[in-house]
Amino acid sequence: MTGKECSVVQFYTQEQRKSRKEYKCQLCGETIRKGLDYINEHGNYDGRFFEHRRHIHCNAIFEAYCAEPWVDEEYSEDDIWDYVRGACCPEYRNDECEDNPFSCRTVIEKLVPESLWNVCQESIYGNREDGK
Repeated sequence: MTGKECSVVQFYTQEQRKSRKEYKCQLCGETIRKGLDYINEHGNYDGRFFEHRRHIHCNAIFEAYCAEPWVDEEYSEDDIWDYVRGACCPEYRNDECEDNPFSCRTVIEKLVPESLWNVCQESIYGNREDGK
């Protein structure tokens, strides 16, 4: 190619891993606790290396967002937060809900395929300080 290069993904990997230490989830900002499964996504896009770590339940919501027909390859975490709130949480929009929408049972049930509900619930409860 000559001139300006197109956006190119040089490599991309997504895998489920067990956390050997605590990490911060790219989407919800909460801790991924040591010893629990999480999704690691890394690659090189437009010549820049990236690595994202997400809770299992946050990744399931991320995948639901990406499956929307109006979503293109560029996104921000704010876009995903707005999507989750708008799709599922009228209380959150009114500042009446104190829960993180990524850990909300209603959000999981509305956005995530039923086959992943149990895995998402395990991820939510396992990552809570009290385990409940």
